[in-house]
Amino acid sequence: MSLALKYPPRYTIKDYLTWEGDWELIEGIPYALASPSFKHQRIVGKIFRYLDEALEKECPNCVVGIDTDYIVSEDTVILPVGRERAYESFRPRIRSL
Repeated sequence: MSLALKYPPRYTIKDYLTWEGDWELIEGIPYALASPSFKHQRIVGKIFRYLDEALEKECPNCVVGIDTDYIVSEDTVILPVGRERAYESFRPRIRSL
């Protein structure tokens, strides 16, 4: 096994923000994402609507987002959407509803 395969490069959020297309970065390893199916998009839309309506009544200060970069750490970013949003919101922290 070559050294390159044994020790693949590790990427960070700085690298992630320069990539085109839809990617997740998990522990420094990039994963390309396929576009969601129509059925998947409908399900996500319904879940969003139900959560949004429930929170509107129970927790007026809470918000629901459909597609949001969730930055877990410097080398882990999941559910990419807008690179600008990911960069602006990068602060290692726990997000809660």
